[in-house]
Amino acid sequence: MKWETVEINKPKRKTEAFASVGRSAITLSGGACQLIADFPKYTFGQIMRGQIDGKKVLGIRLLENEEKNSLRIIKRKVHNEVVAYSGSLNSKPVMEELFGIIGTQNKVTNYSITLDPEERNVLIIHLEN
Repeated sequence: MKWETVEINKPKRKTEAFASVGRSAITLSGGACQLIADFPKYTFGQIMRGQIDGKKVLGIRLLENEEKNSLRIIKRKVHNEVVAYSGSLNSKPVMEELFGIIGTQNKVTNYSITLDPEERNVLIIHLEN
């Protein structure tokens, strides 16, 4: 018998921009945080609802100071080859309201994320393809 090794391509998730929803939080990947210039200066975020071309989206407006209806951003600094940040907004009641049971389950669902072209401190989470 001749054996052939299966090639495994590991995706480079560090640079991919996405948001993970679950465990009562929205977690922004390092790639998502890199979309925002000076991400480390932002300490709070507001979650907003909207639509783009009839498709549901969420917005995360990053803020330097606490404002009404904002949540503290819990940041993590990742040190491998590069210094990068990831961040999360935690609130079980908000996640239940926005996502139902999916928002609080002990697993995560990933969504694509982009930078708002008009407001440079807003990330857009695309809930529908």
